[in-house]
Amino acid sequence: MKVIEVPVDKIVGGFPEHAKTWWNWQHYFDTWRMYDKNPNAPFNQYPLYAVWRKLFDASHPTKEVMKKAFTLYTSMKTEGYIPEKSKDNPMTVEILRNGVIRLYNGHHRLSIMKYLGQPKTVKVVVKIRTKDWVDFKNTAFILYNKKQLYQPIDHPDFADWSVVHDSQDRLNAVLDYYGDVNGKHIFDIGSCTGWFSHELAKRGAVVIGTEINSDRLRISRSLSIYHGLDKDNPLFINRDFRNYLDKNKQRFDAVIYLNLLHHYLKKDLTAGWNTVDLISKRTDTMFLGIGQHNLLVKPEQIPQKIIDNSQFTRYEQLLTTSDNRPLYVFEKEGAI
Repeated sequence: MKVIEVPVDKIVGGFPEHAKTWWNWQHYFDTWRMYDKNPNAPFNQYPLYAVWRKLFDASHPTKEVMKKAFTLYTSMKTEGYIPEKSKDNPMTVEILRNGVIRLYNGHHRLSIMKYLGQPKTVKVVVKIRTKDWVDFKNTAFILYNKKQLYQPIDHPDFADWSVVHDSQDRLNAVLDYYGDVNGKHIFDIGSCTGWFSHELAKRGAVVIGTEINSDRLRISRSLSIYHGLDKDNPLFINRDFRNYLDKNKQRFDAVIYLNLLHHYLKKDLTAGWNTVDLISKRTDTMFLGIGQHNLLVKPEQIPQKIIDNSQFTRYEQLLTTSDNRPLYVFEKEGAI
């Protein structure tokens, strides 16, 4: 069985929905809190004891289980979580539809981690992957016919997959330049599996992502659920961005246009310049990432060509990525 490292705050309790009437994390937290204040309190005063007495019959060794729970709590509070102590009884999880990670075994340990706020991540054994999740991973696999991604998928079950393009460096450059994106309306062209859209939405931006590949779009929407984002932000649309901008007169605070323009510039320069002109009519700020091979125009001429064929009036190169692709920002006079 595969071992993955998971953020503690991404693991949900393993009991079914109907069980929430008698169980939740709060019972654990209140018990640890009470034990900290008075470790000698009678067992029947602890919330967990009351829950267990209702759940099990009289033969259940509730007091002995409580003693072991308090020993575990004391050990983890003083020494931290030591995985080696759990090698014969590892923490296990199920991965459900949309990547939700549900605890299968280890509720005492996880509740203590959540209560203490440490550690931030924990290694767990994947006991079950639901069919929905297996289908999700197969969809991602089929895109390249190997364990490779175009953009990162920030899910622990994808940690051993390679990524074609480093995305964090470009995101950092965009955020360093633009500043606070909270409340800003951002258009992500060719949103792929949604990494940039998700990261911007996490920071408070209102994001629309367009993607013509339906499999990538389906992955994006599923990951929104895993990340706990609203189903309409990011709003992922299965349409050509040109069609969307032609029919919707919405303006955006910024547009993200990464690794698409060069596909036009390999075949039809006019079509390429028309895309940036269309974008410039909907925003004052465009972040452009572009490949430089087999183009019909010299790469060094592209920035000025964009200025000549759009409403943008200035540009700046923000960085060159690790795979040798420049990232530019284009603006109109007075923007930012």
